[in-house]
Amino acid sequence: MGGGKTISEHQKSELIRLVPHPRTLRKAREQVKYMVIDGLSARRTRNYLHRWIAWWVGTSKTWVYQELLQCFMDVCWHKQTADYAVGLYQLHLKTLCTTGTDSSARAA
Repeated sequence: MGGGKTISEHQKSELIRLVPHPRTLRKAREQVKYMVIDGLSARRTRNYLHRWIAWWVGTSKTWVYQELLQCFMDVCWHKQTADYAVGLYQLHLKTLCTTGTDSSARAA
C-alpha cells in the first residue's frame, strides 16, 4: 500500500561500499612500524599484517584482500612499513597466479 520499495529491497539492489576509516589504517600502520623498529622477525611482522587484512576482509564482506592492502600501502610513509606491505602484496599476487583462486588465507 505504501507504493515504495521496502528497505530490504533497497539493500538487495545496492551493495553498501565501505572504506577503511583513517584511524583503522593508522593503527595498523603504526603497529607494523613499531614491529619493524623493535626488530621483530620479518615473518611475524608480515603475519601480523596478513592477519589484520584477513580479519577486516572477513568482517566487512565488501573488501577484497588486494584492495585493503592497497589502502594500507597508500597511507604508509615509513619506508620499511611500506616494504612489508609491498612484499605481502607481491606474495598474494604470486599465490593468486599459482592457484588461480583468491587464497588470501595462505598468503602469509
